[in-house]
Amino acid sequence: MAFAPLPTDPAYCASKHGLNAFVQSCKPLHERFGIRVMAICPGIVDTAIVPKDQEWLKPVLAVVKMLTPEQIAERVCDVIEDDTLSGDFVTVDNEAPAAA
Repeated sequence: MAFAPLPTDPAYCASKHGLNAFVQSCKPLHERFGIRVMAICPGIVDTAIVPKDQEWLKPVLAVVKMLTPEQIAERVCDVIEDDTLSGDFVTVDNEAPAAA
């Protein structure tokens, strides 16, 4: 929700937009001090916080394969290992579910 409006939860959406602006504003820290600030922006991750039983979310869950926490951890490791990345966000996108 960091890249589009979310009418069902505007405060959550605003916090994600704000975090991306903060990260981008920190980009000069890398050149000046060697400090890297990044944001990982995952799609829908299969965790207990996802309200899978909510009617508004069911259509979305029907067309995407939820990410696993392990997939997010792998991407975090990629970011840590690439010290050229700084002041940006990295997306981890959901895939379509496998055909039955």
